[in-house]
Amino acid sequence: MLVRASSSTEERLVVSIRQGSSPDELRAASYLRAVSFYTYPSDRSEFSARAHRRMKTDTEFESLGNKLEGTDESFKNIKVLCFVATAPAGPNLQQDAEAPTTLPPVGDAPSEMVVGTLDLNVGSVLPSEELIAESARKQGVAQKLIKAAEERAAALGVSNLYVHVVHSNTPAVNLYQSSTLGFKVEAEESESTAKALQRPRRLILTKPI
Repeated sequence: MLVRASSSTEERLVVSIRQGSSPDELRAASYLRAVSFYTYPSDRSEFSARAHRRMKTDTEFESLGNKLEGTDESFKNIKVLCFVATAPAGPNLQQDAEAPTTLPPVGDAPSEMVVGTLDLNVGSVLPSEELIAESARKQGVAQKLIKAAEERAAALGVSNLYVHVVHSNTPAVNLYQSSTLGFKVEAEESESTAKALQRPRRLILTKPI
């Protein structure tokens, strides 16, 4: 688990969105990917799970860096931008000791934690789903990330946005199809395709911008 909400506060997070570029921001985003994409059986030790998360964080960090630098051959003609959502570190965000999500303070500003991330892939590859830390969910972080990506895409001359989401992820599907975001389902992955790719079935949604 990345972070957990403190039971002593219901204070809503003050979230800022920006394009991630520093190694600390990108490693935090990579850690969010690692903890979101992998789950472990109940009989796996915490030591083993932590070791695996560290390994996957390193892998995701290298992969993300290659995409941003344009050295990933599969993203050769794709412009990749990584957005991060940050919130002030505090008692409402209790961090696991090994999670590299707290950013170094800048000057007199308070420390921040990365609580969400989203990639914008300008080209033919669909963007990643937004990834939100557990304690930051249902606080508008995903919506702010998507809106920031939409504004940046429009500035780059993109005419249509596409997202993919796991078919059974009803909260995410409802968010994308809400009147605020306005995505519509364009295609639905078949069970056979999902099985062949060894992943849950996905929906593809789109909207003009």
